[in-house]
Amino acid sequence: MKTFRLLLILLVSAIAVKGQGVKFEIEKPHAGDKIKFSYQPKGTKLQGLSEIKCLAYVFHSTLRYQNIQVNLIRDGDSYKGEFNTRDSVTLVGLAFYVGEQMDETRNGYLLEFTHADGKIPAETYLNKAFLFTRNGTSLLGLTVDAGKAAGYYKQALDIKPMLKQKYTYDYLELAYKADVVSGTKLINENITAILKTTNGNEQDLILTFKLYSLLKDKAKADAVKALLLKKYPLGDFAYTTETNAIPRNKPAEEVEADFKRIIAKFNLDLEKKENINRLNSMLVYLTYLYGKTKNSERFDFYGSKMKNKVGAASFYNGYGAFWAEKNDNIDSAARISKKSLEMIAAAKDGGLPINFATKEEYIKSLDQTYGSYSHTYAKLLYLQGKYKEALETKEKALQLAPSLEEEISYVSYLMKDGQNEKAFSTAEKIMKSGKATAALKADFKNLYTVLKKEGSYETYVDNLNHMAVEKERKEWLKNMINIPAPDFSLVNLKGETVNLAKLKGKVVVLDYWATWCVPCLAAFPGMQKAVDKYKDNPNVVFLFINTSQREEERMKVVKDYMASTTYTFNVLLDENSKQNLDKFKVRDLYKVSGIPAKFIIDGNGNIRFKVVGSSDSAEEILKELDLLITLVTK
Repeated sequence: MKTFRLLLILLVSAIAVKGQGVKFEIEKPHAGDKIKFSYQPKGTKLQGLSEIKCLAYVFHSTLRYQNIQVNLIRDGDSYKGEFNTRDSVTLVGLAFYVGEQMDETRNGYLLEFTHADGKIPAETYLNKAFLFTRNGTSLLGLTVDAGKAAGYYKQALDIKPMLKQKYTYDYLELAYKADVVSGTKLINENITAILKTTNGNEQDLILTFKLYSLLKDKAKADAVKALLLKKYPLGDFAYTTETNAIPRNKPAEEVEADFKRIIAKFNLDLEKKENINRLNSMLVYLTYLYGKTKNSERFDFYGSKMKNKVGAASFYNGYGAFWAEKNDNIDSAARISKKSLEMIAAAKDGGLPINFATKEEYIKSLDQTYGSYSHTYAKLLYLQGKYKEALETKEKALQLAPSLEEEISYVSYLMKDGQNEKAFSTAEKIMKSGKATAALKADFKNLYTVLKKEGSYETYVDNLNHMAVEKERKEWLKNMINIPAPDFSLVNLKGETVNLAKLKGKVVVLDYWATWCVPCLAAFPGMQKAVDKYKDNPNVVFLFINTSQREEERMKVVKDYMASTTYTFNVLLDENSKQNLDKFKVRDLYKVSGIPAKFIIDGNGNIRFKVVGSSDSAEEILKELDLLITLVTK
């Protein structure tokens, strides 16, 4: 009965349901068609908001996508848009948003494509499975659903059985997450079928090992592991087992020695392209290790052998940024950083990656990357004392990759070059934005004095601060929403039940977090400042919801972490389903796609602000929460 129930879930999940807010002109387009659509925000979270924007996520035959900014044209109370597609497209998803607020719909605004034979290809369902498994919420505002994703995998594997070797585990893992009992039965049925039909080939045995491991059947998993190592001592499994066994706390030289031993054992050649796929993870790891130990020669040796040169360039840029931040190893870092720019420039002459529709789009992306990496190189030139060259590089970088953070450093570059008036006007613009750092404020005060500006500096800055606050207030008002907050009851670490409905009349700040979430923990000092400021205000309540944490002794893990701090948070434990390991009660009710995430709920029980991500500045966090609480209260 349970197996039938799971198959029913998968069948229902596989039925595509289009979002009510979008109507596509062609319901069954062919790959390469121009797509035209209309969007009606009435009844969505964007109803009544202006400046609605649209991103089209275009998925191709691999699990890669490009995003296209679609120009929306207002047509009464709805919008129209259109964009071109390539003949390799399999699926399109539309995201509509205003600022940080996205139109969230359970099934997403998805459009399937047919190919030359008039049929929907298996890759369409692979891409849909990807969306309903991982990134669909953050990209498109849809609801992650393990059962639905498993259904799409099943459709893909039925259409193209040759995909089973690569995706059967993903399918069964999701089926298991959707329903542990039914999923366990389905996995065991697959293991039985594999063992009956296999001739003991390595890939089938690896799948069997992974499935026993998923079921936490250690004895059987260990038996299959022993068989794999005995039968295929130089196979993929043996290679992965050996490389994974290398301790990660070893010095780079010792890891390199282990790597060379493994290369010799498995008869691999760093100069042969066919070996690079197998070696790539170790190349990446050694590049990373040598990057942290100032050994630019070995860093370059392994980094230059990476298969993906654009990916390698990101490591080279990371090397430069790491040492620039530490103001150490500067000459070496500058040389490596410059190579990252050479790699990106060289990529322009390469082929067109599948996730770009046109060469023009690809070149534009590379230019933005080049600009971003140029910011790193400019900083290193500055630290070398090459101020003229640093300024020229910085100005070109700002043209290709504009950034408020980089404009802040640009002020220092201008001052070094004696361009004080330009430095002052640039700093003034940043002051008006409310994003000025302490260092920039100090530079601005110095410039005000050096340039002998008229009037009191304090009065002038007070006026700029007022303008900054007003601008920020207007920006947040644009993103203000008014959605009923789903009610919930959760138990806190003291064993007390906290019910949201009983807090009606108060402003409630929900903060979703986990002990493994580094940005969450980095934001806690700022959150503590906010808790301290409002501790005597009975009309403001902070609730810290621990979620997306699956340890068997989760309560102990969370309690131990809180006991190691001085935070005075009211921590609630989100309830996770034992039948569906991918579901957490309140996280899913609030459609939280990533943490940290904060929701500000007004006294009427409506969500007025949703904030995903966080600054790591305690002062900035306090200032932001102050403003949001004030706006909600008013």
